[in-house]
Amino acid sequence: MVCFDRVSKFILSDVSFCVPRGQAVGVIGSSGAGKTTLLKLAGGLLMPEQGNIRIMGREPVGARRFLGNAVGACIAGIPLLEGEDTVEEGFRMLGTIYRMPRKRYLKSYGELSERLGFEGFAGSRCSELSAGQRARVRLGAVLLPEPEVILLDEPTGGLDVHGKAALREILAERCRQGSAALVTSHDMTEISALCSRLALMEKGKLLYYGSERTLFRRYAPPEEITVKLAGAFPDLEDMPLDSYVLDGDMLKLRFRPAYITAAEVIKQLLRQTDLKSVDIHRADLEDVLLREAKCRAGTLNRLETKTPRKEFTAEPKSDENSFQELGEAKCRAGTINRRRHGKFN
Repeated sequence: MVCFDRVSKFILSDVSFCVPRGQAVGVIGSSGAGKTTLLKLAGGLLMPEQGNIRIMGREPVGARRFLGNAVGACIAGIPLLEGEDTVEEGFRMLGTIYRMPRKRYLKSYGELSERLGFEGFAGSRCSELSAGQRARVRLGAVLLPEPEVILLDEPTGGLDVHGKAALREILAERCRQGSAALVTSHDMTEISALCSRLALMEKGKLLYYGSERTLFRRYAPPEEITVKLAGAFPDLEDMPLDSYVLDGDMLKLRFRPAYITAAEVIKQLLRQTDLKSVDIHRADLEDVLLREAKCRAGTLNRLETKTPRKEFTAEPKSDENSFQELGEAKCRAGTINRRRHGKFN
C-alpha cells in the first residue's frame, strides 16, 4: 500500500521498501536519520528529488484529492487541532472536512474519545490542553476517518501508560481490518509492541527492513547465563559457546541464540550437575541497534564477531519451543523467579 522506490530527498538516499496491507512498519534510527522526512514524503508534504513513491498505487502529491481521508497523518510540528475551538468543535469540523456521514462520524468519534480518553475534556479549548491531552486528541484526529494508510510520527510522545496501551490496541485492530501503518519512534519498547516489521535508518540510508526476530538473529549480541553450581563442574566441550568463566561455584556462559537457546544450555547443564540458581540476560532492541552500529563502524572486538564452530550451525529454534523448554529446565533447577531482561535467580 505504501511503496518507496529508490527515493532520495535531503538526507535520504536511495531508500526502497514497501508497507503491505495489514502491516505496521516501525521506522527506527537515531536523530537526523531521515525518519520524519520519510513520513512527509509518504503524506505528500514533500516531493522526492529522485525515485518514486506510491500510496495505494498513486503518487501522493498529485493524488491528494483522490486519496483524501484514505490517508491519516500525524507529523511532528504540524498541528491538527488548535486555537480557541473546543475539542468537540474541532472534531466536528474534521468530520465535515472528511465528508463523513453523521452516523459514521458519531460512531468513530464516540469510540475514539472513550478509548483514547479525551471525552472527559471534550469541552476544553484546544489551546488550553496539556501535552498529554494534545497527544490523545491528535491521535484521535488522525484515526477519525478510519484511514487505510496511517502515518504516525512519534505517536507515543506525551502519552501515559493507558494511552500507549489504547494506541497499541487500536493500531492492531486497524491492521487486522486491512489498514497499513508507518510509524516512527525513539521508544524502542513501544515500536516493538506497535509494529510487526522494522525499517532501520541511519544517516538517510535504509540499513535493514524485515521482522524484529530476523534483526535479532542478525545483530543480537551474545546472551549470558550465570549459574550457581551445586555439583561437579559440567563438560562444556560440546556446547557452541562463545566463552565461559568459572569463579568459585559461579559459572558464566556466553552464547548465541541462533545456535543454541538458553533452554538448551540449561538442559545440558542439568544433565550433568545440579544448579542452585540461574540468571539469564537477554539483549533488548536497543542492544541490537547499538551492536549493529558498532558493526558498521568496525569497532566490535574479535570475541564479539567470532563465528561459532561450523558443526553447530543448525537451524535456530523457535521462540515457542524455547519458552517451553526453558520452563521445564527452570522447574528442574528449583525455584527461579523472573527479573528484568528475563533474568532468573
